[in-house]
Amino acid sequence: MINAYAASEPKGKLEPFAYDPGELKPQEVEIDVHSCGICHSDISVIDNEWGNAQYPVVPGHEVVGTIAKVGENANHLTVGQTVGLGWHAGYCNACASCGEGDHNLCANSQATIIGHHGGFAEPNVPAGRLLRIQLNPPRGNRGGCAACNGSTAQHRKDKKSIFSSLANPAAPVLGISASLRQAARNALAIAVHGLTLSLQKNKVKRP
Repeated sequence: MINAYAASEPKGKLEPFAYDPGELKPQEVEIDVHSCGICHSDISVIDNEWGNAQYPVVPGHEVVGTIAKVGENANHLTVGQTVGLGWHAGYCNACASCGEGDHNLCANSQATIIGHHGGFAEPNVPAGRLLRIQLNPPRGNRGGCAACNGSTAQHRKDKKSIFSSLANPAAPVLGISASLRQAARNALAIAVHGLTLSLQKNKVKRP
């Protein structure tokens, strides 16, 4: 049995919840969760703001932990390896997006906290969707946030950017948040000028 914390209804409190994850599948690993951050998306799912929550909801998709068990087909990962788990717990690996390496665009992806138990526990998760983290031993939740906003705002350097055809390549980012700050950083990493837009003056950092 896995011990977790779950909300049993919209806007419900997190309470102790135990569940049987079943037999470890060939493509899955079992993670010993060391820490898990909380994102506003966790709150949105707990409160069913998007209308697709499935209760009981075990939140948590900014996970840092170590691999405790490895499925027979997850041979690229090893027991004791430090990993992170973000918004997605699995992809179809059959669609065009997955085939091109853009798994975060998979229309058939499995969210970590919708129809799947998240990181406020010790979950079994598909191995291919883990982020390898170079922390030994893991300290706090350093890396957990990157598993969330880092994968959300990712851009593969080996793919042609839609901005690369512009005379002055620019990537406008509307708003300032953890994910959007990461998007601006990624734009700089691929030699694109990141332009962050905000309506709140207190978020504007002046030179």
